[in-house]
Amino acid sequence: MKTRTYLAAIVLTVLVPLLALSAWGLHLLLEEEKESRLLTVEARARSIALSIDKELVRAEGALRVIGQTELMAREDFPPLYELMRKTITSPDSWAVLYDAGGRMLMHTHHPYGTSFDEGPNNWVPQAIALGKPSVSNLREGRAGKWKVVSVNLPVKNADGGQFLL
Repeated sequence: MKTRTYLAAIVLTVLVPLLALSAWGLHLLLEEEKESRLLTVEARARSIALSIDKELVRAEGALRVIGQTELMAREDFPPLYELMRKTITSPDSWAVLYDAGGRMLMHTHHPYGTSFDEGPNNWVPQAIALGKPSVSNLREGRAGKWKVVSVNLPVKNADGGQFLL
């Protein structure tokens, strides 16, 4: 054999394992980076879920306060509207009062006394029938501008009137 053949065999004997080892090391590095990114995404998702849960609990608490007031029991809507505006839990939220038939009586994004001719909301009687607080699935709002999630609290006054906050 010629010297050139020996040199080629030695180079291949050294380079092939070196290339294989490099590929294996690169694979391990990429897997570690992938695992790290997945853990970061999982932590962010957990943080977002906790933030959403916290906001929903605050909204439910505000609705419970409104629902237990004397204003709600007397159906004294003008001051109830003002109370609803003051208890909004975040800039991106609003409060709405529905009657048992699903008609919107007032909405804190609109001035008190605004007439809502949108017809009944079919989901309201179902939410009232639950008889306990509930949170809706993500759905398109009536105006079609936003996707919304509602925190619902059925309220029954002494006269038997049923409403949904």
